[in-house]
Amino acid sequence: MTIIDELPERPGKSKIEYSIQDGKLIVRIPQEGFSLRGTLTLGFIVFWMFMIMIWSTLLIQFGWVWLLASLPFWAMAVILMVMAIRVIFSSQVVEVDHSELLLLKTSGGKTAHASFNTAKIHAISLVEGTYKTLFGISRRGTFPAIIFRNEAFGFGERCMPDEKFWLVNLLNSFISL
Repeated sequence: MTIIDELPERPGKSKIEYSIQDGKLIVRIPQEGFSLRGTLTLGFIVFWMFMIMIWSTLLIQFGWVWLLASLPFWAMAVILMVMAIRVIFSSQVVEVDHSELLLLKTSGGKTAHASFNTAKIHAISLVEGTYKTLFGISRRGTFPAIIFRNEAFGFGERCMPDEKFWLVNLLNSFISL
């Protein structure tokens, strides 16, 4: 019996990949990509920009100064587009062995990381909190988190509920082996 046989089974239809290499569990939460949600989000933002363009064109009739009224709407549309693209193409990796857990989050070409001594992790559990949605808007919900020194470090925020529960069970099972 191998270590993988002792770990919880991955939910069907899950895109999360995991493997064990040199005694280390590596969990990859892939980018959203152009899924239905991602495509609808980008479609909405493009529609928003199209409507601003029509409005801006109509404002030109009253003089170029009136175009200044559309600048905040253009700024909001561009910010939403950048945030949505970052979220759609962000990914996460969790690497854990029996002494250290490493959390890597890649977004917009930049990778943030946090490292935890597994002996000092208080818990890995589902927590209630806020996270960024595909629109870049903060949303309240439940997501997996590493509780370390009375602080929650979230991951897998945009996973499906069964995937979130599985991630918590997978990491807790591996650490306890």
